Amino acid sequence: MRIFNQFTETFSVNDLADKVVHVGRQLGLEVAVRSLPNPRKEAEEHYYNPAHTGLLEMGLQPNYLTDDVLASMMELGNAAQRTN
Repeated sequence: MRIFNQFTETFSVNDLADKVVHVGRQLGLEVAVRSLPNPRKEAEEHYYNPAHTGLLEMGLQPNYLTDDVLASMMELGNAAQRTN
């Protein structure tokens, strides 16, 4: 039996927030980040380096979270909000 981690990239919450702010502002959106207490019972900063090479070795062609991909997701979300 082999177990595969099903991801191609890892980001911290702060890294994702920075990406959303950067791309959102490029799209002319008002984007704000708020800091909230961490509900998890773990150190705020800890080492996490998961391996995810198994699927790549089997030929996975990953889709990375580029600014263009994030922008298309934000545009879809923004359009959906306007219709509600």
